[in-house]
Amino acid sequence: MNELLNKRMADMTLRDVMEASHLVELSKSISLTLDQFCQIIGKPRRRVYSLIDNKLLPEELIIGGYENRKQKTKLMFHTHQVLTWLKK
Repeated sequence: MNELLNKRMADMTLRDVMEASHLVELSKSISLTLDQFCQIIGKPRRRVYSLIDNKLLPEELIIGGYENRKQKTKLMFHTHQVLTWLKK
């Protein structure tokens, strides 16, 4: 996502513009699914699962925290928290 933000509009291809607009649409929702989170940070699902298992992601990103992970429920992420975490 950071690569898209650093490009000038004249340097972007149609695919880049469509990808950027899709990311903007994702950021309008309150929560993100695991697949959407993986797409935003640009990491595969296995890598995200290993980050969560080792508690390397901030707990406030995950809805319900790490305790929610132990209950085998669907992982959801706070969109606003994810975007502020990515800005850091």
